[in-house]
Amino acid sequence: MKAPSPPEDMNESQFERVLDNAARLSMVAIGIVVLLFVLQAGQVFLAPVTLAIVVGLMFGPVADRLESVGVPPALSAAVVVLLLLGIIAVGIVAFALPLSEWVARAPLIWEKLQGQLANLKEPLEDLFAVPIAAQRGFWRWLGGHERQCRGW
Repeated sequence: MKAPSPPEDMNESQFERVLDNAARLSMVAIGIVVLLFVLQAGQVFLAPVTLAIVVGLMFGPVADRLESVGVPPALSAAVVVLLLLGIIAVGIVAFALPLSEWVARAPLIWEKLQGQLANLKEPLEDLFAVPIAAQRGFWRWLGGHERQCRGW
């Protein structure tokens, strides 16, 4: 296969540099796409492993401090796990009351949202009326019928 010839306004070395840069850029783009697919496919495995690493990095110093005081490693690990569970429980309790209030107010919020969306209906219809009218005019100009234009 014959190599492509450079454009008239470029010499051979400039053209080779452009091709080299394009090849590198395409390899980087392909690598990014492959990485995204691998991360998506490995999400079931990578999410818990990443969470374990983050939790270990956060609570590792606590366990080290307990062990430096003289607490056995198994007991310090148990204390760290109980500490993590306690933090999760406090978070659940802290969000339970506001969340239950939001759930209780959900019908009122839904009605208010529907009212606000109803107020937007007329301005949106006016906004879309211009493209629909233009589309109908275009169909008439082509000799078609208005019923061919269904609008938005």
